[in-house]
Amino acid sequence: MIAALALLGGSVAGYLIPGEHVEGFAPGPPEAPDFTPGSPEAPDFALTEEEKATALHIIESDAHLREILQNADWHVKLIGPITEGLQKIGVSVFITFDRAVWMEDTFSTYYPSGYSYVAKLWVGSMDIFVDLGDGRIVGLTPNMGRAPITSPITSSITSEEHAAAAEIALSHPLAKALGENVEAYLNAVYYYNDDYPQGIAFFNMRSDQGEAFVAIDLDKMVIVEQYTTSIVL
Repeated sequence: MIAALALLGGSVAGYLIPGEHVEGFAPGPPEAPDFTPGSPEAPDFALTEEEKATALHIIESDAHLREILQNADWHVKLIGPITEGLQKIGVSVFITFDRAVWMEDTFSTYYPSGYSYVAKLWVGSMDIFVDLGDGRIVGLTPNMGRAPITSPITSSITSEEHAAAAEIALSHPLAKALGENVEAYLNAVYYYNDDYPQGIAFFNMRSDQGEAFVAIDLDKMVIVEQYTTSIVL
């Protein structure tokens, strides 16, 4: 599964994004004890068809998620159990979109030890976590997709901020290594902790020689190296 930003570890819609450890954040379900398959003690974590159908019904019935996904063509790619110790406590559903969709909302990481954050971004896929016991969605994590040529820039940062941040992004060695005619496309703005009160803007740097992500602290207008990386396509 893919996560975003400080939450961010792994590959994002074909992109390789760096991550950092977040206190109290579990990037995936806890590992089950090492049982011998088929032994009497071995728990069965496999989802039944009824559990899968219930999870999808909860997703399709959730008013907030329905609003977020109203302009998107999405497909379920993976569905599996969430476990805690010896118990199966929920369902993880991974969906993809036919094309990147712009979203602005408050999202949340994997429960129960995750947290909420605000993001405005082009989304290529999403992880949805469903609690079957409570019958509700308990985690919603969007994963960055590739920004199209045009972005709703003014809904995230002002045109002046965008121009200044893009110029700084273009000065980074990774951008310069892409040769001439490099373009900077705003891919996302995340507001996820007090270290970045104005958010972090992610610029997708593109040329015919490749791509890179350059992250800009919009408060200090400096490059955030830990989130700046080449893109593995």
